[in-house]
Amino acid sequence: MQLKRIILFVRSLDDLAAFYRDVIGLEIRQGSPKEGWVDFGPLALHRGKPRRGSTKIAFFAKDVKQAREELVLRGADFGKVREFGDLVLCDGQDPEGNPIQLSNRP
Repeated sequence: MQLKRIILFVRSLDDLAAFYRDVIGLEIRQGSPKEGWVDFGPLALHRGKPRRGSTKIAFFAKDVKQAREELVLRGADFGKVREFGDLVLCDGQDPEGNPIQLSNRP
């Protein structure tokens, strides 16, 4: 088995699709907010009632500090960069409060 996709159910598909496209920089591969779903490849957004849980979407960044600075300038909400030896992380959230993370872990 291999992980194929993470699906988030979101209240405002227009806003979240714009966030992941314009702020995070993902490319929409299929679907549209008008259709009720957007597929970014490994991440898909579907219109529906979100349920809070333990889901966190982690994005790879070779330079977490630089990526954080760029994303914050684009409107993303990220906390402080934390370093654990060679591992560098930065936690944040998307506009609906879903946890997201920048990490240099490949």
